[in-house]
Amino acid sequence: IKNPKFPFNLKTKEGAYLLGCIVSDGTIYIDKKARNKVRTKYSSSDEESTEKFKEAINKTFGEVYLQKELNRGNTYLKVGSSIIGEALLKIGAHLGNKTKANKEIPWLIKENKELSRHYLSAIFGDEGSSAGNKHYQPYLTLSRSNRLNNILTKKELNELNKLDFTKKRKFPTGHTTSSISFKKAKVVLPA
Repeated sequence: IKNPKFPFNLKTKEGAYLLGCIVSDGTIYIDKKARNKVRTKYSSSDEESTEKFKEAINKTFGEVYLQKELNRGNTYLKVGSSIIGEALLKIGAHLGNKTKANKEIPWLIKENKELSRHYLSAIFGDEGSSAGNKHYQPYLTLSRSNRLNNILTKKELNELNKLDFTKKRKFPTGHTTSSISFKKAKVVLPA
C-alpha cells in the first residue's frame, strides 16, 4: 500500500461498500503458495463495479496495488496486501467458501444501520439483475444459492417438493434453479 491511510477506518460508506463487494462477488482466502497469507480477490463482468471497488479500496486504505486478470468476460482484481483481507475479516467478512459457511450479515452492518445502504448497494450491484424494454418495466432480483439438503429438515424438503415450480433450469454442473411466485407458494405451503 502506497501512502497508507492509518488508522484504517472501515466504519465508512466505502468500508461498508467494500464489505458488500467481498460478501458477494469477492473472496478472502488463505494462499498456501504464499506462506498461508490472507488474500483478497474481487471479480465482476461490469467495468463500473470494478472501478467502484478500486475507488472504495483506495479511499479506505491508500493506494493499493491490484493485480488485474481477465477470464471468461470477468475482471479479477487481486489485492496485493494481506492486511486488507485481515481488516475485512475483523468487521465481519467471511474466510473461504461463503456458500458452505452460510453466515449472517456482518456485525459491522448489523450494528451500524446507516452503513447498510452502502453495503446493500454493493450486494445488489453484484448479485442483482435488471432488464427492461418498451414492453416490460425494469426489475431487480437478488438471489443466493445454498444446498437445501444441508439446511432443511426432511419435512421442509417434502413441502418444497410439493411446489409446482414455474421455472426450472438445470446447469451442466448438476445444480438446479427453480422459481415460483409468492402468490402461488402461499397457496401450497402452510402458514
